[in-house]
Amino acid sequence: MEKFKYIKYSLMVAMLVLGGCATKPSALEEQLQQKEALRKQQDAEMQQKLEELTATLDEQSKKLKAVETLLEAKPAVVDRRLLEKQDEAAREMESQKAVQSTISKVPAWFLNTESSPDFIYANATENSADLQLSIDMAMLSGKRQLVQILGEMVSSRMTDFAAQSGSTQDGAVNKEVERVTKSVVADVQMGGYQREKIEVLPNGKTFRAYVRLSYSTADLKRIMTKEIQKNEALNTKIRRTKAFEELEKEIELARDSKTKNRSRQDAE
Repeated sequence: MEKFKYIKYSLMVAMLVLGGCATKPSALEEQLQQKEALRKQQDAEMQQKLEELTATLDEQSKKLKAVETLLEAKPAVVDRRLLEKQDEAAREMESQKAVQSTISKVPAWFLNTESSPDFIYANATENSADLQLSIDMAMLSGKRQLVQILGEMVSSRMTDFAAQSGSTQDGAVNKEVERVTKSVVADVQMGGYQREKIEVLPNGKTFRAYVRLSYSTADLKRIMTKEIQKNEALNTKIRRTKAFEELEKEIELARDSKTKNRSRQDAE
């Protein structure tokens, strides 16, 4: 009985072993499956790398084309900018040469501002392709300077007169002061100035004229006094001021000095 049990048990074990062998693949098949899976994985990785490389090559190709386009256009840009800089430098050099040439030709007296208690001076220069026009323009410019300087002197003196007379708040007096100032300036514009110096120099294809004009302060004071005396309102109030007395003394001293100089010249 025990013998039959053993045989039965052996048969069952054998059947289980055979069943397991039937479902489990052999070692060779397993190796083949592993190789196939590895091959597919390698193919997939290779395909991915190939796609990445292709994308990289496309991007580099675009960059290369852009660089080639830039290199083709750059020489023209560089040449144009270089030419513009060269032209600008040449113009700047010519301008500096012209300035240096002009300065070197300026008369020494023109750069030295002369001062005197007896005269007011004004230096002026103008440039023109016409010789006479350059002189006329320089004279006109000098006269404008004289008028401005003398106008400021008259205005200051008249304001001082009004202040000392206590008439700064008097509208009528202020109006007459302004009128006299304009009248004196207009008289100066009409004449009385002297052309002390003149020099005309070539300036390329044009002429540059240098002039110095002068105006006697004694003449200015006489005109101012005459205008005040003609005006009843100013003559009444201003003539009593100390400032007007000083003005009259200055005129008298200038007249005496002029007489003495003339006598000395006649004696020589």
